[in-house]
Amino acid sequence: MRLLDGNYTRAADLVVQAISGATGNPRTKSLLGLIESEAAKGIAITPDHPAVRLLRAELQEQLGAVRPLLNNAAGQLQQTGIQAGSTLARQLSLPGIGDSALAQIGVAWKTPDPEAVARLIDTATSEAWQREIKRFSANVTDDILKVVVRGMVEGLNPLTTARALADAVEGLPINRAGTMMRTLQLSSYRKSLTTYHMANADIFSHKIRVAALDGRTCMSCVALHGTTMRLDEDVADHHNGRCSAIAVVRGMSRDIQTGTDWFEALPENRQRQQMGGGAFAAWKEGAIALPDFVHKYDDAIFGPMVREASLKQMLGPDAKAYYRR
Repeated sequence: MRLLDGNYTRAADLVVQAISGATGNPRTKSLLGLIESEAAKGIAITPDHPAVRLLRAELQEQLGAVRPLLNNAAGQLQQTGIQAGSTLARQLSLPGIGDSALAQIGVAWKTPDPEAVARLIDTATSEAWQREIKRFSANVTDDILKVVVRGMVEGLNPLTTARALADAVEGLPINRAGTMMRTLQLSSYRKSLTTYHMANADIFSHKIRVAALDGRTCMSCVALHGTTMRLDEDVADHHNGRCSAIAVVRGMSRDIQTGTDWFEALPENRQRQQMGGGAFAAWKEGAIALPDFVHKYDDAIFGPMVREASLKQMLGPDAKAYYRR
């Protein structure tokens, strides 16, 4: 993770700074101040309010200028993921086994052509990625409109709506761009791992999925930790997911604790915090098991992914009994 984090920071920092500048420039802040001032006077903040229309136009222009930066960074981020894969495929799978040790048993570590690996992955130049980049600034201005409409529908105090609008402008653009870029890097890393594992199928028999088991790990990734995978399988994860895989040398074993065993050994207060109150109650009563948390889906950009299933997805109508527990 340190290797990936360092590369991510170098590649993404300029984009994040540009988005911060776009949503925090004096003109944008002035318009937000005007909206809040109008709201404080009791004036309705509607989608057609002149200040809202000006704000949307301002953000459309400012964030539109960030799109080329975001697109340029994508190629760098994909490359850093591929480089991490080439470095870590061997370090994770063959710890302590050097070239000379492999040579003694008549085996050589095969390194695929980096350019061929990059072309194989190439998410950053896909049509799906380009479509998402083009939607980037439009999505943000749509979010502004949704905040205003939601405030009207729910009968919120106009000042509350104005503050929610300020939060949306300051937070959503960076979060969205960060998620896109981080997921691109991590998915490139995982696909690169698969390529290196397959190139050395004469050494490896299969691989084992591993998660970063900590308080931020979703229950889907906990449930999948320690499960066996084919060498040609990519690790399907969610956006910003930190899972990886360790290949197993033929004729040898890797002793990796399962996610289920790890979770069941936690204190109850940690289990509840990790699962959430309702899911914890359902799990304790036997209504759900850890594998039920694995929800598979397809993403337009990144393909097959998994995420933590909701109570409703796991239990259907019966989920209502656990919502407030």
